[in-house]
Amino acid sequence: MKKTLLGWAAGLCCIILLTACPSDDAPDIELSVSPTSVTLDANGIAEVYVTSNTTWSITSSDSWVKASPGSGSGNQKVTITETQSNPSSEARNAILTITDRTNKEVRTVKVIQTGKQSTPDNPDNPPAQSTLTVSPTSMEFTSSGGEQTVNLKSNTSWSVTEKPFWISCKGNGNGDTNLVLTATENTSTEKRTGVIKFASGDGKAVANINVSQTGATPALTLSIGELTLSAAASNNNTFIITSNLSWTVSDDASWLSCAPTEGTGKGTVTVSVTENKEQQSRSATITVRADDITKTITVRQDAAAQQPTLTLSTQTLSLAATATSASFNVTSNTTWTISDDASWLSCSPSEGTGNASINVTTSENKDEQERTATITVRAGELTQTITVKQDAAASTPTPTPTLNVSTTSLSFAASNPASQTFTITSNQSWTVSVSNAWIACQPSSGSGDKTVTVSVSNNNETSQRQGTVTVRAGDLSKTITIRQDAASATENEPGSGDNNLPQYSRKKKNNP
Repeated sequence: MKKTLLGWAAGLCCIILLTACPSDDAPDIELSVSPTSVTLDANGIAEVYVTSNTTWSITSSDSWVKASPGSGSGNQKVTITETQSNPSSEARNAILTITDRTNKEVRTVKVIQTGKQSTPDNPDNPPAQSTLTVSPTSMEFTSSGGEQTVNLKSNTSWSVTEKPFWISCKGNGNGDTNLVLTATENTSTEKRTGVIKFASGDGKAVANINVSQTGATPALTLSIGELTLSAAASNNNTFIITSNLSWTVSDDASWLSCAPTEGTGKGTVTVSVTENKEQQSRSATITVRADDITKTITVRQDAAAQQPTLTLSTQTLSLAATATSASFNVTSNTTWTISDDASWLSCSPSEGTGNASINVTTSENKDEQERTATITVRAGELTQTITVKQDAAASTPTPTPTLNVSTTSLSFAASNPASQTFTITSNQSWTVSVSNAWIACQPSSGSGDKTVTVSVSNNNETSQRQGTVTVRAGDLSKTITIRQDAASATENEPGSGDNNLPQYSRKKKNNP
């Protein structure tokens, strides 16, 4: 029997622990009360508002005041009443404590009960009565909220005994003041109204302000205006609705569906489509409505893929040896590219879609042999080729070799001599050589007509020197005599020498 009782006790403890421990996924607890200080009116009554997302309970620090209801859940109005009048002429306070179900969140309300009014000693001169006025007595806020000021006049203490949840302000005070009222944003399209109630400390003077707030302007926006999809079936296409209204979604195609089809505020809608097996693209319209506002999305789905086709108007092209052009036609229902394997041939355009005429251009064939190339056209896995043949150039007699130079001699100064040039005129390849190391030519070989630059180093000797530049083309040759002045006595000093000769390539010969 003892073991049975112990087992029941252990099980009960586990149940209590599991019930008391909140889930890791539970939302954060919210608990607030407004106002946080009230003065009981002449009837011994005041009201506060509890805002919460969980259960809560209320306890009182004194027996002369109670709250109803003493517990609840969510948002509720709580009425505070006195259970006995104040026997003293002095005001007294009590504290109401509101706690959530876990006792982690605690809020308090200070309750003020005014003292008993004493009988005046002089009936002919009674104490002044409490006064309380507010101006203006009504005001309207825009949907975006904001602040407005109330002029409150009183000859005693006062408190706010009731107000809408969307209005915040100072809860109590003494004497005259400019009281700032703050309204939160109204995200609803509906206008909202309420009353702010004030009472003097003795509850004998009261005043009210009627407040209202306009509703938000109806709004409806969509994250996209059109949706383009492939021919394949898909169900992961989405768009976002942003609105402050309730909305519905509809479409005009059997191959398309949306989910959800209705909602409120902001929501994500998934668009699903079946496979398009037709050879033509198709479109549909999604319509979103919120009251009198309508927005649409155009949905386009690609056509089913076609089997590619590719044909060419010819398989061969024969062209003359001269620079020329020809054309051929591509017939296809898809995209294609063109390439070739010869530098002397080009095709334009080199890519495209569908049918097109292609222009083939060749450069002149100067060789005495026919040449060939291949043009390749590809469309997906399809390939077609054209063989291009270009005639050989007509044979021409070998020209008689010629070689001439523009001068037969060049003269240079002894010191810092400037470079000079001569011109080679030839129909052959040629080379240039020099007789002495102090002479340099650039270039030292070439073909056809060219200009050759001749440079010499400083002549540090006191006698004139002479050399030659020889140009050879096959069996032909031309010689240019190079003369350089003798150096003066001042130039022939230690440190001077043949050190200003540019480092051109040259063929050297022994000095004569």
